[in-house]
Formats: sequence, C-alpha cells, structure tokens
Amino acid sequence: MKYAHAAHTRRRTIIYMAAAFLFLVVLSAVIIWNGAKLLRALERSTLSYLEDVAGESVQLVDNRINGVLESLELISDSVARLEPEVWRDFLSRKAEICDFTDMALASEEGDAWFLNSGTREINNLPSFSCALNGEDSISIWGEYIVYMVPLPEEVSSARVLLGIKSLDRMRELITNECFNGQGSTGVLGRDGSYVIPPEYRPFFSLLQETEYGESEDWAVEMLENLRTGWAGSLVLKTKSGGDILLDYRPLLIDGLFLTTLIPKDILSAEVDLYISRTFTITVLLVALFLTLLIAIIGMQNRYRGRIEKMSFHDPVTGGASNVYLQFQAQELIRKAPQARYVVVSLNLRNFSLINEFEGRQQGDRLLRDVYATLRTEADGEEELVARGEADTFYLFLQGAEQPQVVERLERMAGKLANLSGTIGPLRASMGIYYLQPGKMAQPEEMDFAAAEACADAARKSAEKSYHNTCTFYDESIKNRQRDMTTMLYQLEGALERRELEMYLQPKVCAENGAVAGAEALVRWKHPEKGFISPATFIPLCEENGLICQVDLLIFEQVCRCLSRWREAGVELVPVSVNVSRQHFRDPEFLSEYKRILETWKVPPEWIELEITESIMFSGSEFQYVRDFIQTLHKIGFTCSLDDFGSGYSSLSLLKDLPIDCLKLDRQFIISRFEEQSTRTVIEMIMDLARKLGIMTVAEGVELEKQVSFLREAGCDLIQGFYFSRPLPVEEFERYAFGRSLGAGGEAI
Repeated sequence: MKYAHAAHTRRRTIIYMAAAFLFLVVLSAVIIWNGAKLLRALERSTLSYLEDVAGESVQLVDNRINGVLESLELISDSVARLEPEVWRDFLSRKAEICDFTDMALASEEGDAWFLNSGTREINNLPSFSCALNGEDSISIWGEYIVYMVPLPEEVSSARVLLGIKSLDRMRELITNECFNGQGSTGVLGRDGSYVIPPEYRPFFSLLQETEYGESEDWAVEMLENLRTGWAGSLVLKTKSGGDILLDYRPLLIDGLFLTTLIPKDILSAEVDLYISRTFTITVLLVALFLTLLIAIIGMQNRYRGRIEKMSFHDPVTGGASNVYLQFQAQELIRKAPQARYVVVSLNLRNFSLINEFEGRQQGDRLLRDVYATLRTEADGEEELVARGEADTFYLFLQGAEQPQVVERLERMAGKLANLSGTIGPLRASMGIYYLQPGKMAQPEEMDFAAAEACADAARKSAEKSYHNTCTFYDESIKNRQRDMTTMLYQLEGALERRELEMYLQPKVCAENGAVAGAEALVRWKHPEKGFISPATFIPLCEENGLICQVDLLIFEQVCRCLSRWREAGVELVPVSVNVSRQHFRDPEFLSEYKRILETWKVPPEWIELEITESIMFSGSEFQYVRDFIQTLHKIGFTCSLDDFGSGYSSLSLLKDLPIDCLKLDRQFIISRFEEQSTRTVIEMIMDLARKLGIMTVAEGVELEKQVSFLREAGCDLIQGFYFSRPLPVEEFERYAFGRSLGAGGEAI
C-alpha cells in the first residue's frame, strides 16, 4: 500500500512537471507569435506615421516659403509708395531685416538690378514669367533660391521684386526634429538628385548596402513620380535587413521635393528590445516558476511523507496508527467487498497504575510489547493492528464464527497477560463488531470509525470483571445506546423539572447505635418509569458532564434541609455530600458552593464534602487535592475520603492528606468479608486511622456479624441496610429525630 501510494505520488509529480514544461513551451510560442504580430502592426503604424509626419513637414516648409513670399509682397507695396532714388537704401534695410542674401528689381525684359551683384539677366528663369503674370514664384538659380513677387502697376520702371537666399538657408526651412531627431530631411530635384542633401544620421551607413540602380523597379517608379510631381514612398532594402523608409512630396518650389528618411525599425527597435526583454524575463520567470514548482512538489512530497508518517505511524508503539488502520482497512474492503471481517476494540485494564507506579517510560515500553504481540498474532498484510487512544488497541481481523473469534482473542489475551510487571497479569476488555459483507464496498458507504465506535460500545457494555472479557456488538447494545441517549435527554429535562430528589442514609455510631450523621444521595423519580437506579443514570451524568449540576443541586438541598432543622431547634447531625472529579476541572468551583452556603446561612462545619480515592492518579493531582482539602478547612467544611482501599495508592498517600474522615470501600464488606486476610486489612486500616486521628466509616454493612466485627475493630460509624436504607427526608427525620419536621425533602 505504501509503495503504491509512493508510485502514485511520483506519477503525479511527473504530470505536474510535464504540465509546467508544456506551459512554458506554449507561453514562449504565444510570446513569439504575438511579437511577430506586433512587429507587423508596428511596421504598418510606422509607414502611416511617416506619411503623416512627411505631410506635416511639407506643410511646414510650404508655410515658411509662403512667409518669405508674404514678406516680399509687403516690401513690394512699400516700394510702390517710395521715390526711385530711395529704393536702394530701403531694399538694403529690408534685405538685412528679412535675412536675404541679395535683393533686386527686374524690368519686363528680364534685366535685374541687384544690390550686391550689379545687373543680370533673369528672363531664362521659369518663375520669372509667372511673376510677370502677377503670380508669386520661386526658382533655383545655381546655389541660390530666388523668390519673386510682381510689383504694383504704378511702378513703371520695374515689374518684379526679387529676394535671394542661399540653399544653406533652405536647409533651415526644411529642418525639423521628426522622429525625435532620428529622421532626416532633404530636397530632391526632378532628376532624382539631391538639391539639399539630408543631414547625416547613423543609419545612413545602411545606404551603402542598398542595391540602387535606375533600372530597379522602385527607382523607375520614383523617377516617374518626380517628373510628374507626384508624392510617393518606398522601402530601401539592405543586405543586413536594416531597411530604410523614404517618403518624397512636392514643395511649392517648382521641381523640388521634400524627402524624409527614417530607419524602418525606428519605432519597432525599442519595442523589439522590450519584446526581447519580455521574452527573456518570461522565460526566466517560467524557469523560476518551474524550479519553484519542482521545489514545492519536492517539499510537498517530503512533508506529505512526514505527515503520512505522523498520521500513519504511532510514536509510542512504533507501529501503525489508528488512522492507517482505518485507511488500509477500507482499501482491503474495496479489494474484497464480500469478505467477512471483524473489528476488535481491546483495552488494557488498570494500565494507568503502571504509569503511576512504574513510570511512563515503562508504560510506553509495555504498550510497544503489546503492539508487537498483537501484530505477531495478526495474519500478514490481510489483518491490521493499531493503537488508538491511551491503552486502547484496534484490530481488523478476518471474520469467523463467534467461538473461533473468542478462542483467538483469548489466546491473544493470554499472551498479553505474561507481559505485565509488578501489578500482576495484564487483563483486557474486548469488544467485537462484525462488518457485513458488501456493506462498506462503496466509498460513500464507508465509515470505519463508526465500526470502531460499535466495538468500543460492546467493550464498555461488559460488566467489570477481574478476568478478560469478550463482548460482541448486537442489537441489545444498540438499543441500550439508544436508551442511554434518550435517558440523557430526559435527564436534562428532569433537572429543569426538579424530578431529582435528595435521600439521606443514616450513619450510626458503632458503639451505641445512635444516628451520628447522614450521606446525601440522589434519586430520580421518573414520571412514567418510576424510580430509576442511580447505577443507571449517575454514570451517564459523569460521562456527559451533568454530574456537576446534580452535585450542586444536592448541596443546595442539604443546605436548605440543615437550615430548616436549625430553625426547628433539633440537634444537627453532619451531612456528607459527594463532590465529583469533574468539579476539579474548574479551579473556581468552590465559589458557587460558598454562595449557596451563605444564602442558607448554614454553619459549614455541619457539611462534609466527600472526594473519592480515584481522584488521585498522579502526583500533580494529589498536590492539587491536598491544597483543595486545606481550602475546605479554611471555609469550615470537613472532608472525607470515599472508597478508601479501592486503589493502590491509599496507604502511601494517607499520611500526607489532611482528611477528617475515611470511608472504607464497600467491596471489603460485600465481596470478601469472610476472608481472614480481608479482616486483617480492615483492622489495620482502622488502627492506622485512629493513630492518625481520622474518623472511620464503613458502608455497605448488612449483617449482624459485620457490625460486631467493625465495632471490635474500632470503626466509628456504620452505614448500610442493616440499620437503614436511604430514606426520603421526612422518613429520615422520623428515624433520626423521632418526628417529621414538615415539608422537607421537596423535589429538587
């Protein structure tokens, strides 16, 4: 089973790793595909952006040219209003202001009088005829740009005003910081040659890789567009793949085109970098994720192994835990649903005494020996053994008829008996539950814990015995469990409806037979079933925590009864009240007792609180009980130790307990009174108590010879049916005081 689980874990780890690797591959492919798509989209965006920027650049240059022409028009208007003799000085000033290299006035015949270069012929310039026709025009004249505007008609001696600027000035007009300064602009002529070369940029080195030639398709198309004055754009391919985008558009200057050049990856370069970084980071992150996943899976497997070891391994016995037994048993049932199995709950009797007297290490060693013995008796892997809680073991065995099961379990118990030490042979109580074939075949039907609970119920239902017990779970136990559940529910209601009554059993002085005290006992008068034995409902109260409420109610009734006796003027007798072990879970529980005591104004010395010897199983509990008794004495209560002699620690602890009264365990009187050894022990206990100044009480006394022996042994008080059974309060008053004192003993 463990190997199968380990193989399943390895398969699951491989699946996780394969899934993570596949995820890495798919993610990388998606990133690459998305990057390619993004680059194509960026290329389209770059072309569109180039067209927009180039158009804006042409518009900007044209606007600047129009600005120069508008300046010339203003100058021409001024010339028309001036006398010819002042024209030269006026134009000189305007040339300086408007940053013209030279200015001139031209006649209709084409003779131009320049400020700096004398008279020259300009009638061969194409733009001159346009100016004569009244249109602004621009021409390239060698290394200069000539701006021409017509003069008003009132100027008879000249027809055209010229403004001259060098081509270097033209560069200022076309320069712009397009594409963050990475682009470059220039001016082309119709023949495809640069009139104004573009400014140098680093990517121009790629131009050497272009296969330029007039026969190339792109070159033929471009030259045709230049001759016809059309705009266009193209891609200059390079051998290294770093292509260049070229856009050309006509300007206002006849025959000139503004060109814009940018590297094709001007926008995608940064994106490429980010994509590359993203891909690298993604790969690293996925690799890191894969590494972490492998580490986490490894850690998970290690921790799963530790958890399984903690869950499936019992730290005390070193063997299987009950969790493993339940898990493995269900697997065996799945494999053989029609097989017959039994579940056994085995408990070691009085095992706590071994821990007390021989130490916990010795107790753990014994538990390991018990497990090893039971494991040896099991049949291989088909039968299971595990320790449950404390000294309870569970067995999952192959089924057989009841006699064979009992014989086998008794053989196991016989081997366990030989493992014990100083306290005598180990005894075991065993409960057996048959699993019905096919009942737990389906996972949704499996409830192995319920099967163990049934085995526990069978074990607990057996009467206490010195010998080993084997009890099979049957309908009677199931019905008894149901009855106990019903009784518990009714008991809770009985506390609210005050159906519980206080009875008093007299304690008689051994010397003169006078009533010297009483023990307060509880009785349940059920409205339908009548009186229910305390042996039935008191253990139920102790198991479910109701015993504390019962104790408080009886204590309050005792206080009420003593208060009434005190008011009636009778001579009070002390009344003892039981204090359950469960009270000691609450260190402040005595505050409620003091509150009740103050409410009824009863002297506390007339109340004796009884604690049982079984309350002291460890040194820490003994110290707590000792402090508790001292607290009782401070309040004013007296204290008695009940069931003295039922355990193994009484004689060794008695000298250290400041008790006022010792009640001999009734088993001394009821079961083995006839034995001389028992009488010797009783005499020894009475003599020891007398020397320690402790009063003694014997309960369960029913015969005259018992009374005579106890009187001779020095017992102080006797309690039992020989003198009186437990009585309702009114009957006790008649027995003790000779008369009833009124409505006492009301239902509580």
